[in-house]
Amino acid sequence: FLFSGYFSPSTSSTMEEFRGPEELEFGGYVEPPSHLNKKATKVGDFPAELRTVPDYDYSLFRYSKLALPFLLLIMITAAVLAGLTFWQGPWGFERGENGLQGGTPRDFALEDADTEGGLDEELRNLRIAQFVIGFFGLLIAVFGIRLNPKPALLRILLIVAAVLFIAVFVLAIISGILGIDQLYRAQECADWTMPSNNFKPVEAALRPCESREQLAVTGIVADWFLAFMALFAAVAMLFTIGKKTWAWGPGRISVQKSVLKPTIDYPPPSPFMHVHETRRLIVWVLLFLVACALLIDFVVAMLLHENRSAVLQVDSRGLRTEQSGWPVRNNRFRAALSVFIFGVAALMLVDLIASKRRWIAYTLAVLFVFGAIGCIIMFAMDIDDINDADDLPCPPTINFGTGNLDIDCRQWQFGATAAVEFMLFIFVLVFIIYEFIVRVNVTLDTYYFYADSEWLRLNSLFVDTTDREAYDWKKFTMETGRFYYYSPTLGISTRTRPKNYVDPDMPTAMPMGGPMIVDGAGGPLVVG
Repeated sequence: FLFSGYFSPSTSSTMEEFRGPEELEFGGYVEPPSHLNKKATKVGDFPAELRTVPDYDYSLFRYSKLALPFLLLIMITAAVLAGLTFWQGPWGFERGENGLQGGTPRDFALEDADTEGGLDEELRNLRIAQFVIGFFGLLIAVFGIRLNPKPALLRILLIVAAVLFIAVFVLAIISGILGIDQLYRAQECADWTMPSNNFKPVEAALRPCESREQLAVTGIVADWFLAFMALFAAVAMLFTIGKKTWAWGPGRISVQKSVLKPTIDYPPPSPFMHVHETRRLIVWVLLFLVACALLIDFVVAMLLHENRSAVLQVDSRGLRTEQSGWPVRNNRFRAALSVFIFGVAALMLVDLIASKRRWIAYTLAVLFVFGAIGCIIMFAMDIDDINDADDLPCPPTINFGTGNLDIDCRQWQFGATAAVEFMLFIFVLVFIIYEFIVRVNVTLDTYYFYADSEWLRLNSLFVDTTDREAYDWKKFTMETGRFYYYSPTLGISTRTRPKNYVDPDMPTAMPMGGPMIVDGAGGPLVVG
């Protein structure tokens, strides 16, 4: 536990009596090791003998607790951007009026059509809404837990996330019911062409609509899976923030050193072991399942959206005169940019887990800056192309024999791609500012721990060997049976026996004439 509360005068006077390192193991106060990244307001004027220099290894970079979710968020956003790029195309592979051509960021659709592939557009909109709401609920829950704020603030964040998940549950249930009602209507038919529909009745008969019931069933299953995962996650989070079932520890609250317990009684005593760890693990597993369900449900919704009958603008020879999509230049730049940012984030994630080297972190941070600049440039290019396409006249009608069908020009899917680009820019920028600027410039004040704190020992910096000298090395046993040595003054645990470790079971000095016991000997051996 972390101790940073207020002291009574009697406590301070007692502390003045400690003068040597040997008293530290009996309740002295030490600074935290540097790898804990602890920052707090220094309280009290403690004698220098009670404060030691932590083990600052400048070659190691101390990532924050938010680094892991930030990097995963950046990787997911970059992957979504790459997916949108390949989905919207057209990559210039299709022949048009002028041979190979790029695309225009707008899509043609029948103005009065309210279905896509036989399914109502309201069903698609519901699935998009539940994805967006669930995504923000997931962000609030993950970042709130990793931030480890005070219990009051963490409780508010988890309540907000739970409310959003409950909203996702309701929307997903409605989507599932509507999907069942429209199951047998799911189909994929031939596209329309304009300015006249070139499909003659005989040709249309040779290209009947194909059923897409299996994909519709997949969407229904994804809706119900998302609904129940969101509900379970909401219930689990609300359960773990209860007064008697709190599972998230004391957070960054003051702890009274004089009574050796948190100011707020979290968590309450229990006859079982690992209760709160297990509850936290259940919440993390459910959040992971919610993330998987959101992704699956959104992908299936987009696949069903692609079953719609598109409207194609062709000439008298049947060649496309306008291709829906992006200019080839934009597509190539966006694909390269998304792969670049994904790779940088993946390398930094490997460094966070494996090495934590400062020079690697700084190098990748510089690459992230270039990636953020590329995102804002790409965003400006796409917005400019969307505005240019919006200025183009929309084709009026399709001549369909007995009547005309009105055409509607839509750009929302291309606007979504530009929005994802801007989100990726914001995520990378906030991560760089927080991780490499804000945290570096914060003054490192002091937390004070009890030297014999088990929490401090379990969160110490484990190394294979060290040449640092200390007088308070203690030997402990791991669950595997191996020994390790821990020094409270250094905040270090080492697997190799330190050179100045003194075994308490072995005498270090023996007076002249004193007996020395030798294992296996029949009696004491008298020396001198």
